[in-house]
Amino acid sequence: MKRFLLLSLVVLAACAPAAPKVDYDCKAHYEDFSTYFEEKEFLDWCKECVRTGVPSDSYDAGPFCNTVTGDGGKACSDRAECEGYCVTTGIYATSGECSATMQLEDGCHWILTEGTATELCVS
Repeated sequence: MKRFLLLSLVVLAACAPAAPKVDYDCKAHYEDFSTYFEEKEFLDWCKECVRTGVPSDSYDAGPFCNTVTGDGGKACSDRAECEGYCVTTGIYATSGECSATMQLEDGCHWILTEGTATELCVS
């Protein structure tokens, strides 16, 4: 019985989705964050962040790790279908794509909720 349970756990662990691979050169982006961090502190923070996200400083609150979604680019018509947002091209659109990250970058975006687009502006 113990063997069966152990084998079941191993099989289930293998089925778990892997964290998205983020291609981000921390050293090349240090200047973008130099007002918040000393270089070594930033490189340590950045290395940890890119395991699951992308370093960002686009919000007034300072630097944060913008988590990468597992469903970015998937077709959607409602935000509930996505880990992040269901983003579309304009007010009359009825379908869109799931956002690649949990937080949207600065600017205005059209977000679908139950097939209706609403503009969301982030600064």
